[in-house]
Amino acid sequence: MLYACTTSLLLIVGCVLFHYEALRFIGAAAVGVRQHRRAGLVVIFGVVAAHRVEILIPATSPENPPRPYTRNAWA
Repeated sequence: MLYACTTSLLLIVGCVLFHYEALRFIGAAAVGVRQHRRAGLVVIFGVVAAHRVEILIPATSPENPPRPYTRNAWA
């Protein structure tokens, strides 16, 4: 149980930090675009890409925590 809670907490913190940095990067990229419509597209596509990466972070985490060795394979 401790393994699951720790893994979940680390994944949440990782996603929040990634989201923060992605939004900072997207904001800086949008400021450099001179046309407002293109700046809006930069923001929209950037946020969609950031959310896709955020979905992949928990999806690639280990599903089953390591179990201690037991003699009974069904335990």
